[in-house]
This record gives sequence, structure tokens and C-alpha cells, in this order.
Amino acid sequence: TRRAMSALSAPAAPERLADTEHAAFLAQAASLRIELLADKAARESLGAACREIQEALALHLHARHLGDELSAREHLRGAAQACAAQLQLVEPQSELRVFTCAQAMQALACAQTFESFLTTGTLGAKPVPSADWTARAPQLAPRADGPPAAAPASAVSATEPRARFLDTEWLHGMISAAHEIGRYAQRRGAAGDAASVAAAAAAVGALQEGLLAFNLRNGPLRQAFDSLKYVVRRCADTLYELALFDDDAAALARAAQGASRPAVSVLVDMAALDAARAAYEDEDEARELAIKRARDVQKLAKNAIFALHRADAPRAAEQLRQATELSASILRDIARAHTSLRGAPFVRAMLEELAEARLFEAWLGGARLLARDAPAFGGVRLEPSEYLGGLGDLIGEVARVAVAKATVRDAPTVLSARGCALAVLELALSLGTAWPRRVEGKLPALRTAITKLDQLIYEHALRERSG
Repeated sequence: TRRAMSALSAPAAPERLADTEHAAFLAQAASLRIELLADKAARESLGAACREIQEALALHLHARHLGDELSAREHLRGAAQACAAQLQLVEPQSELRVFTCAQAMQALACAQTFESFLTTGTLGAKPVPSADWTARAPQLAPRADGPPAAAPASAVSATEPRARFLDTEWLHGMISAAHEIGRYAQRRGAAGDAASVAAAAAAVGALQEGLLAFNLRNGPLRQAFDSLKYVVRRCADTLYELALFDDDAAALARAAQGASRPAVSVLVDMAALDAARAAYEDEDEARELAIKRARDVQKLAKNAIFALHRADAPRAAEQLRQATELSASILRDIARAHTSLRGAPFVRAMLEELAEARLFEAWLGGARLLARDAPAFGGVRLEPSEYLGGLGDLIGEVARVAVAKATVRDAPTVLSARGCALAVLELALSLGTAWPRRVEGKLPALRTAITKLDQLIYEHALRERSG
């Protein structure tokens, strides 16, 4: 056995496949990792803070339903203060603000609207995320002493842009508050309090009537609005059922008087609601236009890739020039008026397609991979996930070229394709846990492509040996 062991020889070391042609591409790994990890840390920190806010607001609603007003208001004040502090850390309309903070802000708007209902009998004036917020009726709602309640100037004009609700957050919050009002009405119905049930029915009915003016597209807000009709129906049913078993004529008269619905403007902040509707329509129009133009960019980029596969470089260059200019124009329009659209899926898809086409053009032109800040992107600023998404898709196109070249025994191109794929894999491995989750699905396809390229090179070697 010892003699057999001594006769064994070590296998040959793997060939050194890496070269210097992708050194500039791989040099960006450190800066990309730092940027991605910083973004991830900020998102996780903000997400944890928002979850704590939501937990405090859940306790507020629980305490309020149980009649513990003092404890409920303490939870609400703490949550509002925490919300205001977090808003100072993020840019208005940024992806972190629009997406990560959304649920916490909606929960705060819900709690404040419910508090307004219990305090004023209305859905209240549009609230602000501040510990100093107090429930007040809409501007047109009559107060007990007669004159309409006026909005304090400090609550509106002096509010910092960061410390305010986005319109969608406020609308979601009011709809969620309507569900809480429905729960409240059912419990008051169990106590035989027809007047409170009537007030609840009037408030949720006014909200439904006010939101009917919105032309809501399919999405979370539309789904939330569709759920509102069940609350309206449940409140109406509760009021009707109470009337059936009320033998006191005076109580019936009071319930009937309470059931007569006040004007919508008395119960809902119609000035803010009208402004939200106008802004929603404006953004919806801008969104539809941006989607159409983004599709044009994707079509140009795809056609450029097809032209590159057909070796029609001039046509591809012209299409990519148009796609780059159009995408830059779209991003400028978004940055000027509708920054919340920057993180929309259709914008990311557009930029990934453009990145893929530009990367493919550069690789075919010189077997090199472009860094994220390369001039070839025409000044279009790609987020790391968009750039990496384009890189992941690039390998599929590179592999198609390799297959076509393998049929004519063009070994150098196949080897270059494998080198390109290995460089992208090395970048992905260098990023490690910083690799964005939204493009995680591209890694298995990358590994599969490398395996297929290895197989092509092996088959070519067999053919060469066989003559």
C-alpha cells in the first residue's frame, strides 16, 4: 500500500484563465460593494425603525378600542415623534421614503385619522407626522362655538417637505381608519349606541363618496378602496338592525337624525382630498407617458442587440444612441417633477435593457466589459442593481455568440466569452452578500452559462484532436 501511494502523482494544476483584459472592470468591485452595503444598512436600519413604529401604532389602536385613551395617546405621540425623526434621515420622494417608510406612514395616518374621528366625529384635517399633532376637524366643519375650525398656519405652510404625508400614504391611512371605525361601530352597536354607529356610518360613507372622484388605476390603493364598500355596508346594516329592536320612539328619532348624512366636506378634508386627486391624476398621466417612452427605449435596445448579432454595427449604434438620449430625457423629466417614479419597475427594466445592450456592444467591439461609470452609457446614471442586472443578462447574449462561433471552430471567441462570464462571476463573488436581492435570480443563469461554455470548449478540443 505504501508503494502504491508513492507511485501516485499529483494532478495538474488548473490553467490560469484569468487575464488582465477585465482588470478595469473588476477594479470597481470594492466601490460597488461599499455603495451596496451602505444602501443595505440604511434600508435595514430604516426598516427596523419603521417596524417599531408600526408596533407602537398597533398598541395605540388596541388601547383606543379598549377605551384606554391616555395610554393610546402616549403610543401615538411616541410613534409620531419617531416617524418625524426618521423622515429627517431620508430624501423626500426617494426610494427609501416611498417604499421602506410607506407602511409605517400609512399606519400613522390611520391612527391619527381614527383619533380625529373619536375626538371630532369627522375624519379630521389632513394630519402631519409630528408629535405636536392634535386632532382637529376639517376647515369647513362647524365647531361647538359656531365658527368654522381654521387650520393653524404652522400646521400647513410651515411644515417641512420631509415632515409630511405623501398623498397615497394619507389615502391608505384614511381607508385603514375606516376599517377601524367599522370595528368601533360594531362594538358600539353591541352596546345599543345608535348615535355613534350613525356617526361612523356617516364618516365612512363620506370617505367613500370623496374617493369616488378618483380614477384609481389597478394597484394597492384601488384594492384598498374596493374594500371600503364592505365597511360602509356593515355600518349601514348595523344601524338598520339596531332600529329594528329599538322600542324607544325618541331613540329611534335620534338615530334617524344621526343617520342623515352631513355634507362630505364637513366630515372629510375636501381641500386636501381635491389636491391629492389633482396630484394623483398628474402623476398618473406622467407615469403612463413614461411607461410608453420606456417601452420605446427597451424596443430600441432589443433591436440593437438583434442588429449586433447580425453584425450590423452601424444600425445598432444608431439605435443605441436614440435609446440613450431617450432614457436620459425620461430620467430628467422624472427628476424634475415626479421623483417617486425613479424606483418604478418599468424604469429599472428600461435601464437594465439599455445597460445590457451597451455592454454587449462594447464586448463585441473589443472583448471588454464596461464599468458602471463608463462614458459609453452616455451620462445615464445607473443604480448598482440596474447595472448588475444588465451584466447578468449580457452573459446570455455572449453565450449565444459563443455557440454561433463554435460551429465555425472560432475557439478564440468562445474562450473570450468564457473569460467574460468568469469575470462577471468574479465580480458577483467579490460583492458577496452585497449583491442586490432583486437580481439574485440572474446568478444561477450565469453559472449555467459558464458550464455550457466549458462544454463548448471541451467539444472543440475533441474536434481538434480528431482532426
